[in-house]
Amino acid sequence: MEDRIQINGVWYTREDNQPTQEIKPLSREDVTGFKGFAYETDKFCYEATIIAKSGLFEEGEYHDNIDIKFTDKRIKPWVEDHWDNMAWFKGVSENNPDSIETLINENEMEAEDILEFRSFLAFLKQQGWL
Repeated sequence: MEDRIQINGVWYTREDNQPTQEIKPLSREDVTGFKGFAYETDKFCYEATIIAKSGLFEEGEYHDNIDIKFTDKRIKPWVEDHWDNMAWFKGVSENNPDSIETLINENEMEAEDILEFRSFLAFLKQQGWL
């Protein structure tokens, strides 16, 4: 009965205050940094990211490979894929028929869609990413 209290005719159970746990932030080596660019059309979204190096003397440096998260918005729910093949990016950028064929066969892209993606790749090249 000593752990109960009555207030305005209502009985309540006493609760002990729980000690708060101190939250320690993760160290820099445990967290992956990145930077990115996104380009979106009515049909598709392309999100290019490049991962930061996390070594002790590598602050501000980035890896050479990029990842492009591709979202096809023509389908509900939207379909997402990740592309990370640098040779294929270069092939699409240079209008290589084998590379372009993948976009047509696997993603059912039309000529205008391919041109827009190639323009995004040209932008990434301009930024020094390709």
